[in-house]
Amino acid sequence: MNNKQLVITFSEEATEKYLQLCQASAEAHFNADVEPELPSLRIELGMIESIGYFIASEEIELGNVIAEIATNNT
Repeated sequence: MNNKQLVITFSEEATEKYLQLCQASAEAHFNADVEPELPSLRIELGMIESIGYFIASEEIELGNVIAEIATNNT
């Protein structure tokens, strides 16, 4: 049986930006003594370019993502 999975990988730059934004958001909420918000990710898959976005109090472009179809032959 060929099972297919959509695998989305963030570029190193996008991953680093995401981690920095998560840390800054958590620190800001901690310092304000409020519950931290849970950020969301939005991914736009296009024919030419795919982009990831960090969404908390505002939407910030993270950078390129790679989307691939992986096949598991099980």
